[in-house]
Amino acid sequence: MPNKEVTIIILAYKSSHIIKNCLKNIINKGYKIVIVDNGSEDNLEDILKPNYQNSGIELILLQNNVGFSKGNNIALRKVKTKYALLLNPDAIIDEESIDNMVIEAEKDMDIAMVNPLFFGEDIPTKNEILQKRKNLKDVEYANFICCGASLMRMEIFKKIGFLDENIFLYGEDDEISHRVISNNYKNITATKSTCSHINQASVKIENKWQKYKMLYFRSWHQGWGKTYLKRKNKNVVKIWLKIFHRLFLAIFYLLKFDLNKAINRFAIFSGSISNLIGINCFKKNNKIPKIKKESKL
Repeated sequence: MPNKEVTIIILAYKSSHIIKNCLKNIINKGYKIVIVDNGSEDNLEDILKPNYQNSGIELILLQNNVGFSKGNNIALRKVKTKYALLLNPDAIIDEESIDNMVIEAEKDMDIAMVNPLFFGEDIPTKNEILQKRKNLKDVEYANFICCGASLMRMEIFKKIGFLDENIFLYGEDDEISHRVISNNYKNITATKSTCSHINQASVKIENKWQKYKMLYFRSWHQGWGKTYLKRKNKNVVKIWLKIFHRLFLAIFYLLKFDLNKAINRFAIFSGSISNLIGINCFKKNNKIPKIKKESKL
């Protein structure tokens, strides 16, 4: 039974291949765990059921992919614990690190969000941790918090709002980090906490076509989200300079036969232009979340 004041929220999209790694260090540790599946249709429930029977995991299956903010907000609105931990399915964190994040947050009631120290795919060695912590205090104040593994004080976010639902993907971290500070709250990194994050591994990619398609999809939303934020800050001149710079880079990398970088830059350019001319980042079928099934394992 959950006995800690933390609800862990994992937003999955085609993540059935990696979800066990994410759960292995946090299951049956006293946390409430909620998994929201963003319309993946990759048999996530069938994979979880035999392995986590009677674990208490709450599973919310959506019919449609409503993006990062809306998907996480569905679970955030249900949280009854003092804290929520947003955790990407390609992130691995342990009980000690989560509990230390809570300990640091408890020292100052104005702390809204807490990050651990992030490392790459492999679990860091003691020496690697010491090297990264070199010259750092136990707590470092931060302007930016990565939502891939972020502890949130629910009392504060019930006042200032959860993730910005105008954004489908990318930019929500920047927006909520800025909103915390503009409301006179604090973001910190708890440097005694660690998390391994396999960047962009949460979605299973089976072939080169899927790889390029996902690259374009992510980069388009990155361009849209970043432009949305810049428009909020009224940086119009900077927006147009960045847009044409991306287009120039796309042509440059295409001529160099660097397809990955060419697709990335062109998609960011396209997403930025789409935002400026009023094209929504949501399609008609994913503007409103549709819950297919809710169950408890």
